[in-house]
Amino acid sequence: MKDTNLKVIGAFAAGIGTVVSIYGFVQLDKGKGQYNIAVEFGNFDTAGIWAGHILSYKICIAAGLVMLLVGVIALIVWCTKKPISGENENINITKNNSGNSVTEKMMELKRMKDINLITEEEFEKKKKEFLDLM
Repeated sequence: MKDTNLKVIGAFAAGIGTVVSIYGFVQLDKGKGQYNIAVEFGNFDTAGIWAGHILSYKICIAAGLVMLLVGVIALIVWCTKKPISGENENINITKNNSGNSVTEKMMELKRMKDINLITEEEFEKKKKEFLDLM
């Protein structure tokens, strides 16, 4: 998944989770008040309806908190993600006959291995070939 996607998903999920949780808490408070009024006046049918609403609001709160947690985790992963090895290093570059640097090819090969596009054996074989060119 691209870093930008992870950041957007994390921010979106955290925002929506926050809004849904706040909505659930506000409605839960109102629902408890309506339930208490219904019980106080002896209207148990209405009290039963509000008890069902209260349960729904609790579920809403739980879903919002889960979404908020997922969003925060996604943002933490995005913030702590390390760059691929060798991306920002200053390397003495040696040119081969084709004009592309051996070092650039080695870095690309390493990236391919890191994301499991090639096996360790394929990586080692190509690495030896590149080193022989130097």
